[in-house]
Amino acid sequence: MAETTKAFVKKIKGTSQELGELLQANKFEEAFDVANKLNNLLKSEEIDNLTGKELKETSIEGIKEQLKKYWWANGEMRKYQGVLRKRGQMFSDYAN
Repeated sequence: MAETTKAFVKKIKGTSQELGELLQANKFEEAFDVANKLNNLLKSEEIDNLTGKELKETSIEGIKEQLKKYWWANGEMRKYQGVLRKRGQMFSDYAN
């Protein structure tokens, strides 16, 4: 693997690590920004330089799969946050 490719893989793994740490710390807004950064890395042209074997060996395939699941869960979380905000407003309205 070329040095530029190794650096690119290291960047993806570092960003993935950062995302994982933020999610574990319940810092969801910061995690959203990092997830966007990771998504951009995974969609960049540099990823095309990796072979299928390299994608599997470097765990990038697994990172891609987990990022898809993250986006689904993030969407669900935001949907329910909206519902809870609306309920909060209703409680306030009933209290007045």
